Amino acid sequence: MSETTVQIIVTAFIASIPPTILAIATLITSKAAAKEATKAVKVAVVTAEVASQKADSLAEKTEMVHKLVNSGYAVQLKVSSVALRRLADITNDAEDISAAELAEKAVQEHEQKQSVVDAVTLKNESEERN
Repeated sequence: MSETTVQIIVTAFIASIPPTILAIATLITSKAAAKEATKAVKVAVVTAEVASQKADSLAEKTEMVHKLVNSGYAVQLKVSSVALRRLADITNDAEDISAAELAEKAVQEHEQKQSVVDAVTLKNESEERN
């Protein structure tokens, strides 16, 4: 059978189907499509929730790593400051004194910046609890 013949037969068959049956077939098809669309939406929602949870977890870990690095930086600044001050007190050399002052200034600046970050963090945590 040629393709044209098949098309003629299919067209004749569809034309012979009563409109009520055709409407029912269309309704069944659209309900099946709606079910598939609903499933796709549910999968998308679950996928978005999982992605959101992963992003939240990553944000928490990043914040913890940042706190750890910042804490280590503060300790290193303080150790360097103390060591440079002791060296400057022993040598009374102008360069050693200048280095000690610079290190002490770095400690102060870091502590000031950290106090601002700590205040904002406490405020955010307080707001999240309420």
